[in-house]
Amino acid sequence: MKYLPIEMTSRISATELTVELMNGHTIEFKGAEEPDRLRGVSLQYIVLDEYGLMAPEVWTEVLRPMLVDTGGGALFIGTPGADGCPHFHELYNLGLTGDKSYKSWLFHTTDNPHIPKDEIEEAKRNLPPDIYRREFEADFDVTAGLIYDNFRYQIHVIPNYFPSPRDFVVGSIDPGLQNPTAAILCAWDEHGVGRIFKEYYRKDLLATENAMKMKVWARPDPSAASYKVAYWTIDKASKKRDMTNGMSVFTKFSEYLYPLIAAPNDPGSVWAGIDEVKKLFQPDLRTGKPRLLISSLCNWTLWELGRYIRYKRKWHSDKNEEEKPRKLNDHLMDCIRNMVYSKPWIRPSLRMYQPGPTGYT
Repeated sequence: MKYLPIEMTSRISATELTVELMNGHTIEFKGAEEPDRLRGVSLQYIVLDEYGLMAPEVWTEVLRPMLVDTGGGALFIGTPGADGCPHFHELYNLGLTGDKSYKSWLFHTTDNPHIPKDEIEEAKRNLPPDIYRREFEADFDVTAGLIYDNFRYQIHVIPNYFPSPRDFVVGSIDPGLQNPTAAILCAWDEHGVGRIFKEYYRKDLLATENAMKMKVWARPDPSAASYKVAYWTIDKASKKRDMTNGMSVFTKFSEYLYPLIAAPNDPGSVWAGIDEVKKLFQPDLRTGKPRLLISSLCNWTLWELGRYIRYKRKWHSDKNEEEKPRKLNDHLMDCIRNMVYSKPWIRPSLRMYQPGPTGYT
């Protein structure tokens, strides 16, 4: 009762969880575990705290009809849950579409002046990215089933990196037209540690336009040490020829970026590639250090890492359906996977770039 002045109340019942006010109104506190027990009372206003954790029918079938007689209102409060809380997300979106019956607000934990900033920074360093974004940034797009669940910001993210002349630099491309075209550059040192130091992310450009821009983008910064991209990888689907001109996306990119290698897309290759990436993210038991790091300037890559999840087509099916990576927020993730498939830590003097069942040999 800290925030309710005692002079405004006429009766408080801790057992009944009610507060009767001097103006004749009553505040009641109820749980939503048994929705049918909420029926029957005419309401002026409802506050649904942590609505995302409630069943959708609590509002649609029980509480909403109870406001018809009074023309009352409702306030929905909560944090997105591990499943994205679709029913809560839909209501939030209604308040963004201009619907006069709804209005939405989103507040980050950083907006709260009563929470110490260092506590928030510590949480960002130590929590998995998906949990931090849900709990501290109210991000509905981050759901459970994060594929790279062993990625940790405080372990895998480094300041801006400039390759040394001894580094082996590899590029990887995920082409798109309606979807963005994405690319990364990764420098591998003599110990087999890779550092993704540059990213490319563009929409609505043709393959040739992207290839031309990417050639310029891949050049070393004049103020840093010089390097040369040893080879590029690209999705194998890019080799499919256009029926109108007989050319493929692979051919268009190879005119500007070479040597260009098509990554395998054999059955099981996606999960096999993901497993290899997870192995590189996993810290070594002896040193405590991982073998794949990402520059803090690669914002799109870090953004996708927190949103790349497992997906089941039928969430309520009794069958053991195959899980697949969700085809959303995955363009740079495909770049990383295709690059790792080529085993860039093995220098070209030790092998030829020939695709095999488990990568390049």
